[in-house]
Amino acid sequence: MTSIAEAAGGKPEHLTHLYGSELGLVSKSHPRIELRGKLDSLQAKIIEVQLIACKNGKDEIAKELNELLEFARRILACEVKDVPFEFELLIGLTADELRAKSHNPRKYFGIGHIMPSYHMGELVAALNTLRTYAREVELCAVRVFGEQKTDIIRALNRLSSAVYIIICRVVAGDVNEVNVIDEKQVREIVAKVLAREKAEDAKHLVPIEVSARHVHLCKEDVQRLFGADYELTPDRPLSQPGQYLCKERVKLVGPKSEIANVAILGPVRNKTQGEISATDARILGISPPLRMSGNLSGAADILIMAGSQYVEACQSVIIAQSHIHMNVADAKRIGVSDGQCVKVSLNGPRPITFERVAVRVSDDFVYSMHIDFDEANAALFTEGMQGEIISVCHGAPVPMPLSPQNKDVQTQDSQMFDSQEKIITEAIAKDICKSGKRHFSFPKGTIITPLAKDVFNSVKAGYGQ
Repeated sequence: MTSIAEAAGGKPEHLTHLYGSELGLVSKSHPRIELRGKLDSLQAKIIEVQLIACKNGKDEIAKELNELLEFARRILACEVKDVPFEFELLIGLTADELRAKSHNPRKYFGIGHIMPSYHMGELVAALNTLRTYAREVELCAVRVFGEQKTDIIRALNRLSSAVYIIICRVVAGDVNEVNVIDEKQVREIVAKVLAREKAEDAKHLVPIEVSARHVHLCKEDVQRLFGADYELTPDRPLSQPGQYLCKERVKLVGPKSEIANVAILGPVRNKTQGEISATDARILGISPPLRMSGNLSGAADILIMAGSQYVEACQSVIIAQSHIHMNVADAKRIGVSDGQCVKVSLNGPRPITFERVAVRVSDDFVYSMHIDFDEANAALFTEGMQGEIISVCHGAPVPMPLSPQNKDVQTQDSQMFDSQEKIITEAIAKDICKSGKRHFSFPKGTIITPLAKDVFNSVKAGYGQ
């Protein structure tokens, strides 16, 4: 059979294949062909920098760059085959670790953010050029895909972070041997960093994290789904201490449809809970309420499956309210308390203001704001975006569980108080703490005053209903 190209007298020079089929012929100026060209250039630049590293006696850097080369080749392969990019370790670090270390070189390498100069030598200059190549490819991918294929955009972002981390390692090592930056430059850099940090503190900026759909399982449901005495397998830690993503996945089944490959977060809880977006709810055909995690009043029912096993999780599914985790020092700096709400502005491509963002305060928390995918899409969220707390909302506090989530599991040190008191005051709290227990549960509807909370917090005791 004569092909289209043959019928036309051969493939025109200005056209090329997008997917390997002549039906997919496109102009060589097509955005995806441009992206492939930039990925090709990026690989060539990595090899060039490897040679410079070897020339400067840094064979270990050349070997590490080979990992980046294979990473870039995988990105190109996934783009050409139109398949998802699965992020694995890069230079021994996860995606979150790459971001954290590249954003805080002082904490991890003992130096401030680098302002490259010729004083730093040929290798640092070459690595910095490679970093800019990676950023240009990332920006090209953003132009090509927009909100699609964020897996490839994220991978390219982390690749440039990896190059920057390698630069930090090289410079930090050289600083210990040679004074590569004169004292005046150091003072100027430190002053700029401190001024920026002071300005950010004054603006009350908060890192934004997007929380995908997930479930928390109680111990009994873990065993119903995966077998007797089964223990969930931690995959990687999450930003909040003690919380982690599990390797196991489940399927949510609703009246209208189902959603597979749903993440399980550990550790186990007292009660199974699912957190989804409003879009997920419409797909499943359920109507979950907007609630803080742990507050399952009026929650929707769902069927949770793992293989052929299932659990009928009644009153378990909520749409999680946007909230900010912060420790006591952060709360004092910003001037808020546990249960209050704040307004948060995201000044991204599509500026948006969140009107009632709940504040959760505990010394166990790491400062960050959590939103779901619907909220992130509404704001055109991009990785690394920050919000600004612009005001404190007045009115009734948001109902929320009173104990930190990673203390939900009851232990032999817990005690249930079937008290007739509807309000736990400071005096009652002090009397209760004399028992020596470290977790106290109260009947539903019990009110715990702020001073009583301070008493429990002073002895590091968990409390809830």
